[in-house]
Amino acid sequence: MRPLFFLLFLISVVQCIQFSAKPTGESEVFVLFGDNLSPTFQQRIKNHLDRFSSQFDFKYVDPAGSTTSNSTTTWFLSFGNTKYTPISSSDTTPEFFRVSKSRISILNTFSYLGDGNKLNNREKYSIGAEYATYSILEDLGFGFLHPLKASVPVTLKFEEKEEKREEKPRWEFRMWHLHTMHPLEVTDFLNGMAYNISLDQKDWEKMIPEWESVLEWLVANRQNSVEWILLKADEWKEFAESSIRQNRLKQIVDLSHQYGIQVGFDIPIANAQQHGWNMITGSEKNMQDQYNKIKWLLDWLNVTGYDFLDTESGYSEFTHPDDIKMLAWMNYVTQYNTGTLKKPTFIKVHCSTGQFCKNYKNPWDGTPLNFNWLPIYADKELGILPHTVQYYSFDDPTGGSYGNNNFSYIYDLLTREIGQRKVVYYGETAYWVNYDIDVPLFLPIYARSRLFDMRKIAKFEESVGRRMHGTCNFDSGWEWGYWFQDVITARGAWNPYIELSEEDALKELMKPFTRILGNAGDSASSLILDYIYMEKKLLIEGGLPSSSSPKDYFKRNGQAYLQGWDTWSDITCGLGLGCTQPNRLGIEGVRNPLSNPSYKSVRPILQEMSEKFPIATNKFKQLTPLVSKDGLELWSEIVDAAEMTSLRALQSFYLYEYASTWWKAFPSTRKQLLQKAKAIVVNATSVVQRREKNYRVPVERIAGWRVGPTAYLYGYLWTVHRLYYFVRDVKKAGLYTGALSPCFMNIINPVDVGIGQGFAVNVTQLAREYLEKKGLGDLIGDCLAAPKSEPIIKR
Repeated sequence: MRPLFFLLFLISVVQCIQFSAKPTGESEVFVLFGDNLSPTFQQRIKNHLDRFSSQFDFKYVDPAGSTTSNSTTTWFLSFGNTKYTPISSSDTTPEFFRVSKSRISILNTFSYLGDGNKLNNREKYSIGAEYATYSILEDLGFGFLHPLKASVPVTLKFEEKEEKREEKPRWEFRMWHLHTMHPLEVTDFLNGMAYNISLDQKDWEKMIPEWESVLEWLVANRQNSVEWILLKADEWKEFAESSIRQNRLKQIVDLSHQYGIQVGFDIPIANAQQHGWNMITGSEKNMQDQYNKIKWLLDWLNVTGYDFLDTESGYSEFTHPDDIKMLAWMNYVTQYNTGTLKKPTFIKVHCSTGQFCKNYKNPWDGTPLNFNWLPIYADKELGILPHTVQYYSFDDPTGGSYGNNNFSYIYDLLTREIGQRKVVYYGETAYWVNYDIDVPLFLPIYARSRLFDMRKIAKFEESVGRRMHGTCNFDSGWEWGYWFQDVITARGAWNPYIELSEEDALKELMKPFTRILGNAGDSASSLILDYIYMEKKLLIEGGLPSSSSPKDYFKRNGQAYLQGWDTWSDITCGLGLGCTQPNRLGIEGVRNPLSNPSYKSVRPILQEMSEKFPIATNKFKQLTPLVSKDGLELWSEIVDAAEMTSLRALQSFYLYEYASTWWKAFPSTRKQLLQKAKAIVVNATSVVQRREKNYRVPVERIAGWRVGPTAYLYGYLWTVHRLYYFVRDVKKAGLYTGALSPCFMNIINPVDVGIGQGFAVNVTQLAREYLEKKGLGDLIGDCLAAPKSEPIIKR
């Protein structure tokens, strides 16, 4: 059958494409699109190809027409279900795709053919055909790595290399969570507004091309779903529930569907932290009023055409209502959204600790149930997203983050629930608050941890013969190389390569990036792998032996000393109220010779980081001259991110050496250490200024002090722009005026972020202003609220 089919295919191509004997010397490229690709998608691909119209003569062919060629060099691109695509329907797996590349001698042309299956029979367009299309574009030299900017080659790399490949996904549901509670690149747009809460239609529409780039990135990296949190704030309450916002959300959903991407909204039930638009506000008189409020909001959202709903438990990550009431809310949301509106419903299972149910037991050991696990008693139609935070894998020691020794219990819950309900693994590639991108730190260890977890789950699935529903990834920013772990994680959700070793699987998943680096690709892959495992050893394990107990890692891991520290991490960790990041030996407490742990036990990891990170960064720099022009922009970004990590490691070591020797070192020696730490800030400033010129959106949007829909008064990279964490540590170590107060340099309104807007927010803001007038701002007042205007950060 196959030889006969291929012969018929050649005959049909001959009938459609006729060649003249007179070449022009310019390469011609015939391009055909099938009707299983949307017009919007087709135009996107045409725009990419037309960048090269000065090098190639593109002829967009109507499959029913004929075309004459004037060239001896001809290429043939067929995207989707054209009559020339030799793809049978033997594999009906949703999203399956094939790419075929072969020479057609009688036509003197080389063909690139790609098509694939739909997500489901309800869809008009085929996302599998889109995967095939982007796979071909990658063969031609494109890279879809940063979500807001495709990497475009200097020239298209047509190659007469015959190949056939077929791919299908490991998991059917692969979702990307854009955490719009944080002030990210597209947070404003996805909440129906433009920069600085502009509600102007034209301002909002100007951001649509950015969203289209994100959709392209999702498809090119084999994701099929996206979600974000819808916000609501007192300042724009009327707009929040307006038909204008509703229509804009519908426009976003409709455009996403043009790319085959399913859209979900994350709407908390009663959780009010960080401006989340919660279904229940507390103003309702009784349970029936609460149900009516839930129904009203879901009906309002239904007009937008959303595909699925995600929700949150508790009043916040750390507080909760009565467990019986919470379970009733979960069940009603599920029954109305899934039972009535016919849309899938999911709920997050967070990893905060210390909260237990009074009326429900853990079914596996009989102990009081972790409140976050309450959904296991909910309606079976409610899917769950067991969540780990930061870059830790299931098996890594977490240094006490969120009160955890590790996340092995999240793995236990996930695997126990597979087969009981829809289960979605929910990891992260950026956390933001203090921890990573806002320092910034280059942390490709995220890629390894997410892949480790997916491979561990996949191997479990193979052993029991059943699979989870899919994956979701928490995303919180793309600059400073954070697109790198996003690409690895997204591709790993499609295929985690469990048949390969972990190192080889990582190398395979890096290829969309390393292939655009030219001859430097293999070396770059090896250097990044070395960097990843160096980070695992230093940042997670602290250089300690594998036999160490969980408590051994507390305050003795590298992450604790490279991450940022602000008022609320100082207070919560210092008072034992629960750290949301690994705790550290404080930069003030290190002066105490009786501190626990002692500086003597911490010093080795600080010194090792100060030596090894610069060495690794220099290796990256040395490779730069060998990197092709196609990949130089992205490689330079990685070099800058690694440079910032090296500077942070050096500064941390200098400051701790300075602070720990206050009672024994010569004043001149200590002064030199402090001067070195200050010089780091100067050097880091140069790197930041260089990188900001290359941000993919205006600097003011993501690095300015400005109003927005979130509970934060600045963009997610403002702390980088001002080197906030670098400067704060210098002042804390140097005992500057007010630095001993944990309230020193506070930039967060804790009530607004933690429990939402209302009377308490107004009171704390007024209290801060009053205490500042009384001269008590640094000591107490700064803790109560964030400054109204951008604080002056003197370096």
